Amino acid sequence: MERLEAYAKQSKLVGHKQVTHVEAWGTTVTLLEQSFSADDGSLWREEKLRQILPHITSQVLIAAAASSNAERLQLCLNAYAGACLSDDLLKRFQLAILMYTRSEETTVKLCALNIVRGLWEDSSAKDRLAGL
Repeated sequence: MERLEAYAKQSKLVGHKQVTHVEAWGTTVTLLEQSFSADDGSLWREEKLRQILPHITSQVLIAAAASSNAERLQLCLNAYAGACLSDDLLKRFQLAILMYTRSEETTVKLCALNIVRGLWEDSSAKDRLAGL
């Protein structure tokens, strides 16, 4: 979580297009995606998923800088949505991403909208999101 928080802080300070260590960011996001996908509920319980929620959704700012970043984050967030067991957490998650559509920057708005569209298209969370 500390690493995600550091990336988010850096993107706010220098701008999301100037974030350094993008390869390390991508590796971190990919590792989280694999962790969410492989977990059977023993590691990523609801309390841990709630803790990481603001940190993982803040990565939208970095993902907006390049399409390869957005693709990596999309996979990670789809896996996160699949790991969410409660509808309340899933709703908070979706709302946190939708808040980025209020950004002044067009690239951030489009990235957030594409991520939400990807969540709706993903089969693992599609049925649960329909009720929110």
